[in-house]
Amino acid sequence: MHMNLSQTKKDIVEYITSHGDVSVKQLVDSFGISKQAMHRHLNELVDGNQIYKIGRPPKVFYKIKKTDNLDIAGKGEVKKIDTDILTLIQNNFQLLNPDGTKLMGIIGFVAWCNQRNFSIDEYAIKYSEIYQNYESHKDENGLVDARKKIRDTFLSDTSLDGIYYREFATWEIFGKTKMYENLLYAKQTEDRILIKEIVADSKDQLANLIKKYNFEAVGYIPPAVPRQIQLMKEIEKSYNLNLPKITITKIRNDVIVPQKTLKKLEDRIVNADSTFVVADKKRYSNILLIDDFVGSGASMNEVAKKIRINDDQKIYGFALCGSPNGVINDSKKFEVINEP
Repeated sequence: MHMNLSQTKKDIVEYITSHGDVSVKQLVDSFGISKQAMHRHLNELVDGNQIYKIGRPPKVFYKIKKTDNLDIAGKGEVKKIDTDILTLIQNNFQLLNPDGTKLMGIIGFVAWCNQRNFSIDEYAIKYSEIYQNYESHKDENGLVDARKKIRDTFLSDTSLDGIYYREFATWEIFGKTKMYENLLYAKQTEDRILIKEIVADSKDQLANLIKKYNFEAVGYIPPAVPRQIQLMKEIEKSYNLNLPKITITKIRNDVIVPQKTLKKLEDRIVNADSTFVVADKKRYSNILLIDDFVGSGASMNEVAKKIRINDDQKIYGFALCGSPNGVINDSKKFEVINEP
């Protein structure tokens, strides 16, 4: 994972090592080269995992990556791992550190194992097995079919004909999936670039779902927490679906109670029933509801109940991420995943 460094890049690495957190201006002033040339050197060093950057413009600083966790060239355990498993980890693993930095692929996986004193080769096999298990629950379009989960959760009170996720929210052992972690990060930081990346990963699957059911209208589940940049609004703009939109309104009472704060399914149903309003009662045969995350499914199910005019209508849900409960382990008692 090392890169061959030019003398200038070596000097930059040595400067950052000796000075700690360094800005581009400091480097330009010290090395006497243009800002554009310095950015080019820094980007190559970041890509080569020699350094990483923290902050956002105009306050961006560069730091040296700790080689004790990240230098995997000499790790005998890594050399033992099957090439297919290494490729799987390289393409899918992500470690989000407490300081907000991301370590991707093999480097992130080795750091994750080292932080927990786990055997790298043993947990690489576990990662591969868990990944394959969760992937096996996706359909031909790469979506998680959670129709049975919804029926088992709401029984005779089910108003959704089905629900699909692009990705599971969590795995055993490894916790949050890459997409779910990015989704939470994008929502909390209001990062439009990251939101577009997340949406891009699900566009083809959503297009196939729309083609499969021939939806006539779409509705977006509005968020409870007010933010300057709303994830669901950005998702709506990015998908840019050419379908009539059903207007769904989220009512905010004296105290805002987000669904994620409610642990009991019954409380979530009450919350959704009393805070979602659907004034649009146009008759559509096939309707699609879209949300960023599905825990219990109460929000979508209650909205579907308010939309539904008769039993002939078909109403399906789609979410970027969803709980594995009721899908991976059908016998597991229902539990709500709480977002931080």
